[in-house]
Amino acid sequence: MKGSIIQPLFFPWAGYFHLIIRSEIFIFLDDAQFKKTWCARNKILIEGREKFINMQLMKQPQVTNINERKFYDFNQDFDNLKNTIFNAYRHNKFFSNIEELFFEIDKDLISVNLSEFNIYFIKRISKLMNIKTIFHQSSNLNINKKRSEKLIDLCKKFKINFYLSPEGSREYMEYDNFKTKFNGIIKFNNFFYKDYEQNYNGKFQSHLSILDLISNMSWQDCFNYLYCKEIKY
Repeated sequence: MKGSIIQPLFFPWAGYFHLIIRSEIFIFLDDAQFKKTWCARNKILIEGREKFINMQLMKQPQVTNINERKFYDFNQDFDNLKNTIFNAYRHNKFFSNIEELFFEIDKDLISVNLSEFNIYFIKRISKLMNIKTIFHQSSNLNINKKRSEKLIDLCKKFKINFYLSPEGSREYMEYDNFKTKFNGIIKFNNFFYKDYEQNYNGKFQSHLSILDLISNMSWQDCFNYLYCKEIKY
């Protein structure tokens, strides 16, 4: 079984969805400690410039997990976020994808916490692209271990013997001797950007939120782009 285990990120970059598409099972590591990384913000293009988007969070202890992080003023911030995204991409060729993504959103679900917000939109984008990967959340399994030990137990639980890892985990996995403890194959994310048409006249800008990609391509073309068939695992 081929699988990936990653924290639920905020409208993540294309490489995140590459791992989803290439996995049979994708596990959201939602009970990991929250850190001020891409869990709570990302970048989009506004008039050709990279700008951060985010949802303001309540002040909570540093040890708080991602699935415990609460929003400060959800309704106001979500409306502002949506307006910012719509204004940024309304002139793009596939702005209708953005409209479809935000159509009839279940606010009761996405307002629960940051983790559920991120997971909701990741799953929704995946469904719109017709991705068949099966999703799970680590918080439902009560595995009280850390770092590599937790990843290994999650892999055992779901019979994952071909592990696709985000590149950012390589350093600590090597430090933890993950390869010697894991009974299977490990590959790191080799996704690479190919230029696609963006709705401005400057140099192509990569590593933006997935929102930029889906506003510029059809859902099927997004799938093909993210699959990145040139990469062999």
